[in-house]
Amino acid sequence: KLVFLFSRQSVMPEVLSVLKAVQAIVSPALRPRLAGLDWDGFKSCCKEGKAVWGTQLFSTIGALDVMESSDADGFATAATMVPADMDADSLKAKSFVTFLMLQWVRDATALFEQKLAKQKAEEAAAAAAAADAAATEAGGEEAQEGGES
Repeated sequence: KLVFLFSRQSVMPEVLSVLKAVQAIVSPALRPRLAGLDWDGFKSCCKEGKAVWGTQLFSTIGALDVMESSDADGFATAATMVPADMDADSLKAKSFVTFLMLQWVRDATALFEQKLAKQKAEEAAAAAAAADAAATEAGGEEAQEGGES
């Protein structure tokens, strides 16, 4: 499917957006250039090896562990490239492989955002517990000092 897609002289803007969103996650070095790439520029990046493409793309997607990733910029960039109101059914009819990539980008981004929210909640709970422990310890020392007088 990628060979056929790559052979096209042009693609729908939605297809290119999805492909660029995937690259935002899997190709950090390409990320700064993605927003300005048109289809010909994207294909050039693939030919030059700057973008992950072909079987390597699917291997990279399959090997990516969202829960172990710390690439907030990649997921944030990807989220901006595929608007929530993008018509997935229309995309599915035009390019099934791109439709699958859209689903992956959306699912991976949502999972990453949930992971970040959980980490922030755990950090806040740990900070609150540390503050409580410090307050309890300080209160215990004051009680000891008051009992020694």
